[in-house]
Amino acid sequence: MRNNDLKPNSNSGSIRKSIVILYALSFVLFLSACEINYEGFLSNSERNVSESSNSDSQEFTHEMAEAEDQKWRDDLEQLKHDITWYNTAPFERYGEEAFNNLYDDIYQDIPYLSDNEIEYKFRELIYSIGDGHIDIWTENESDYSLPIMIDELDDGYYVVNVTKGYEGLMGEKVETINGHKIEDLIDKLEKISNSENKYWQRAGAIDKLHQAYFYNLLEIQEGRNKKIKINDKEVKFINMFFSLGSLEWVKPLELGSMPNSIVKEDAIYNTPYSYSFSEDGKILRINFSSCYYEYDDYSLVEFGKDIYSEAEIYKPEVLLIDLRDNGGGRASQLYAAISEKFFKEFGFINSPKFYVAINEGTFSAGVLTAHVLKDKFGATLIGTPTGGSPYTTGVTDTANKVLKNTGINFRVSSAKVGKKMIEHPSELPDVMIKRTFDDLKNDRDPILDYINSF
Repeated sequence: MRNNDLKPNSNSGSIRKSIVILYALSFVLFLSACEINYEGFLSNSERNVSESSNSDSQEFTHEMAEAEDQKWRDDLEQLKHDITWYNTAPFERYGEEAFNNLYDDIYQDIPYLSDNEIEYKFRELIYSIGDGHIDIWTENESDYSLPIMIDELDDGYYVVNVTKGYEGLMGEKVETINGHKIEDLIDKLEKISNSENKYWQRAGAIDKLHQAYFYNLLEIQEGRNKKIKINDKEVKFINMFFSLGSLEWVKPLELGSMPNSIVKEDAIYNTPYSYSFSEDGKILRINFSSCYYEYDDYSLVEFGKDIYSEAEIYKPEVLLIDLRDNGGGRASQLYAAISEKFFKEFGFINSPKFYVAINEGTFSAGVLTAHVLKDKFGATLIGTPTGGSPYTTGVTDTANKVLKNTGINFRVSSAKVGKKMIEHPSELPDVMIKRTFDDLKNDRDPILDYINSF
């Protein structure tokens, strides 16, 4: 459970506003009760008692509000200091002036914002750096999540997978959530998602649609374990920490179709790599969903040997290396299984039948792998633009920090965003293919359909 001591009361901003409104109303009533000489409204003794009482009350609440505001301002100063001190060149992408203007606005506005609004602004500030290795989070913010998945298809946002009990929502186009237009929610959530490139921002916003915490942060729902409405249908958040292993999804969890990062990470951890041949053996598909995880009892070397042995039997004519949803890790990971010798022996170097699938869930070493396979071996990139750049930042170190008053966690990076990374923020596919509603309805992977069509 969340440690409530780590963060100020989430209603404190609202309480401060309520107090101000209460005193304003009291003052209006006081004036309306006065005629020409307000001194006659109360006797001296009554007035002195009343003024003394009100003065003490106002002084007390004012001091409390100021102390609370100062805590947030201290944390804001710490956030700015740690970001700018730790990072070697934090303003290479968007400039120092934009960062300082946003910082100044937050500093001045703190007394007029609720705690949720302040936290939202903190998130907006740190992500404005545009460094993919910087992050901010609160304890257990991902605990409660929707038992359905929402993703962006070619003509809008749809429910692309559901757990048992919500079959009626499968394939439904999402127009509103809790009465708010989904486009408006995406716009707000993009501002508090990593801004290394627009594809990452959009993927981050869609991911946050699944987490109860962010509906509370946007103040369109109270609490993190209640129901919300998808269009006119109620969906109850579930505790993912306790439920993840027992969830029964109606559709298989496959690469490129898992917009909920919690579910995706679990699936990738359990299946970091696999391979399969088409029925006639002509198409070899290698799923490589992680450059980090490795099976304890099935090494990458053994994996590569198995692929090679079966390839000698089937003599595949088409190769697809699927890097969709590969979040990165070690750039050398794939080459522990597949070597240049393999590409040469089976004729895939500069072959029009060598494809690499990518999407907005492909990051860091995953993007670098795709870039090398295209640049060095002539592969055709297929899918949607990657979430990360192939010219990934040369990170020498990262450090997790905690804001001293509110307990909000954040990560700083010593990375320097290079010129090539700014000019080339994403790896774009040679063949752009995005899922459609028809693909969803008919359980089709459009990338596999494209390859099979040849």
